[in-house]
Amino acid sequence: MRSQIFFKCYMSILKKLASETALYGISSIVGRVLTYLLVPLHTHIIYGFKPSEFGILTVLYAYVAFLNIIYTYGMETSFFRFANLDKTNQDKIYQQIQTQIIITTSFFTLIFLFSADFLNSYFKYGINGSLYIRFLALILFFDTIVALPFAYLRLQQKAKRFAFIKIVNIFLTVFLNLFFLLICPILKKNGFNAIDFIYHPRFSIGYVFLANLISSFVTIFFLLDILIKKYKISWQWQTLQPILNYGYPLLFMGLAGTVNSMLDKILLERWLPDNFYENQTQLDAVGIYGAAIKMGVLMTLAVQAFKYAAEPFFFGQSQDKNAPQLFAKVMLYFVMVCAVMWVGVCVNLPLITYLFLSNPKYHQALSLVPMMLLSNLILGIYFNLTIWFKLTDKTYYGTYIATFGAFCTLLSNLLLIPLIGYWACVFTTFLTYLLMTMLCEYYGKRFFPVPYNWNKIILYLIVGGFFIFINQFFSFQNVYLNFVVGNMIWITYTIILLTNEKVKMKLF
Repeated sequence: MRSQIFFKCYMSILKKLASETALYGISSIVGRVLTYLLVPLHTHIIYGFKPSEFGILTVLYAYVAFLNIIYTYGMETSFFRFANLDKTNQDKIYQQIQTQIIITTSFFTLIFLFSADFLNSYFKYGINGSLYIRFLALILFFDTIVALPFAYLRLQQKAKRFAFIKIVNIFLTVFLNLFFLLICPILKKNGFNAIDFIYHPRFSIGYVFLANLISSFVTIFFLLDILIKKYKISWQWQTLQPILNYGYPLLFMGLAGTVNSMLDKILLERWLPDNFYENQTQLDAVGIYGAAIKMGVLMTLAVQAFKYAAEPFFFGQSQDKNAPQLFAKVMLYFVMVCAVMWVGVCVNLPLITYLFLSNPKYHQALSLVPMMLLSNLILGIYFNLTIWFKLTDKTYYGTYIATFGAFCTLLSNLLLIPLIGYWACVFTTFLTYLLMTMLCEYYGKRFFPVPYNWNKIILYLIVGGFFIFINQFFSFQNVYLNFVVGNMIWITYTIILLTNEKVKMKLF
């Protein structure tokens, strides 16, 4: 009887996590899918950017990923931790952290605004490069100011409002991209010269940054109640000190983690030998590589959506005596969902490429996609494992592990990029995430043991890889036949997983 009651409670908790993940996933998936639809526009033969321009776009947003970590320096996770420890003073904790973020964000932004010309003279991103940098500085400012209000919504489990604001932001970004990069050129071509006051063809990728800036600014108005009504200036060192002590290891962990996910693009530009790929500059290579890995966006979406829902969920359930068993089941179901996505994207890659990356200039690196998808799946597993050092206040372990991963990323890319080009980036990402996952699990067993079913997890991934490998042998000239056979393989794999978990999958 007790076991039945426990099982029902257990399923109820997991259903709640699944529903919240779905809501966060809707905002991420709808947003990323809409953004993904911009890839054909950005790479279009007529209206799109040259590979070198797309390379600049890719590299600059890689730098932004590093700066996002510096601007927030672990304060979102710190907020979840301390707000859950002292639930009666959540608003005061929010005010303290937000005051700190406003001060530091303003300081960083002013530095980049005034040093934009110097930075562009070093990086050499063209006549508009200084303006690109200033746009990105303002984007970082607005996005950081709303980071904690978004975390506040997650803490209050207001997933619907969170999703709505995120979707509005993305819809606006996509609309502005379409307006500046498609509608304006058409109007200009047809003699509508009134458009000249906002459209200049030479500004090129600058319109991508401008669209992002406008949408980031507009997002502030949807969060004014939290930004203004919930906020007042607060500065108490005794309150802030333990928060910073908890958060600073997360800063270094985040930086190291971003090295693992973004440094490859920067190093590919700087470290690829001249003429490694025929008739391609280094920026051309970065653009082609950046476009290829966007084909694996669904896995990134799954990990991001899960992260939004799971972090407050893990903290909320941490005091339950059955938390380790619960976390183990969450891991298993997460891997199953991601493995199904992995196989699905790989068998449908020709169709996805045909629909979203029609420009043949960008097809040279598509063979990297399956391994990049698997790497992101392993990153999701790693994120599940990191909960042990967040719950035990041993975040410095996360710093050590991520720093080790960053060292592996740097060393491997420096050694292999001159030898194998794009493949160095993907192989390094896979190897780094795998080593980090193994280290995190090893130390997690000592401080917060969780009975993860590694046998099933590894088996499901091996079987998925086998089905992807089998699909490579079924290549027909008929596109529709390829589609049917590939999806039959995908459905077979999905059925195998669901059948093996037939009792437990009643959750869904």
